[in-house]
Amino acid sequence: MKYFYSLQIKLVSILLLVFVSTRAQIVSQFNWNSNPITTAVVGPNATSAGATATSSPGGVGGTNGLNPGAPSPASDINLVVPNTGNVFDIPTIDVSIDYRRNESTAQMLKRNTFTFNTGGSVSNFRITYRVTNGTVVTTVTSTNVAIPTDAVFRNYRFSYENCGGIGTAYVNNVVVWTNTASPTPGQDLYWVGDGNLVIGQAMDGANNNIPNLDNFIMQTYTCSILPIELLSFHGTYEGTKNSLEWVTASEKNNDYFILERSTDGDNWTTVSKVIGAGNSTKKLKYRTFDPNPETTLNYYRLKQTDFDGSTKKFSVIVIDNSNNNSVKVLKITDLIGREVNTDYTGPRVIFYSDGKVIKQCNN
Repeated sequence: MKYFYSLQIKLVSILLLVFVSTRAQIVSQFNWNSNPITTAVVGPNATSAGATATSSPGGVGGTNGLNPGAPSPASDINLVVPNTGNVFDIPTIDVSIDYRRNESTAQMLKRNTFTFNTGGSVSNFRITYRVTNGTVVTTVTSTNVAIPTDAVFRNYRFSYENCGGIGTAYVNNVVVWTNTASPTPGQDLYWVGDGNLVIGQAMDGANNNIPNLDNFIMQTYTCSILPIELLSFHGTYEGTKNSLEWVTASEKNNDYFILERSTDGDNWTTVSKVIGAGNSTKKLKYRTFDPNPETTLNYYRLKQTDFDGSTKKFSVIVIDNSNNNSVKVLKITDLIGREVNTDYTGPRVIFYSDGKVIKQCNN
């Protein structure tokens, strides 16, 4: 029997439903590759900045970055981006910025109550945000994560999705905090009293005259509730056919599954249809076969359909029918290189252990 790659879907919610994000929308983006630094790539331009703040070489990946400026002394960056049309008052968020620490006092991002890097001092990465259920406002604060003083750029990121109520903080796309122990499901972010966004507040870089910040991006997205809690999906090669198995923890109004196959990650054909349980709150196991797999890498995904016709495409797995080597998905990224999960919708790049790289759009 050949090796197989099994992808386990990790549940980050105590609810009995799976929450997915769709159609991320960028609301603000700055890359500071040139002056004036107040010019945005997406969203409103900044209205003011420190007198010496400038774009200069030394950013991430050989590009320019945001520099507090020459020591005369250097001003604080204090890039103020107006909340024009309430563009920042969004129910969900995915925000990130590249930062290297050069000083003892600074903040990456701030909107009054919403703070990003305020853990008592610049030495800690910490998020404070508010959510509401319509009547009660709850303030959530992450734990402190130390920021080294080594002048090395790292990507700091925070996301909050309102279906499961999960907030997550990342450093270089590694999760450093999440509130899965006490989520706030169904609650939107709360912004009353939070006005303009300030990037690089009190950040003068200790007069080192090198970029401190780079690649700021803020996105929002719509999450939706789907009636399948999928615990696992894996496949094996058995003689002349491939066996595909998956397990659900709960189902609601689930009509049927479609198993699809592709050899390039873009073009898919139907292999089989498997009737769902309708409604269930217990663990159920499913199994079907692909009797005629191609003699190459075969990619499989599940498509689930509700009684009302709504559909959802789940994660992709691969079975190598060309040789005895196992093939694994090493990572999945968006088009700007940030790692994303298997349910990420939109253009993405999949890296495999055999060296193959596939670009696809996951709708």
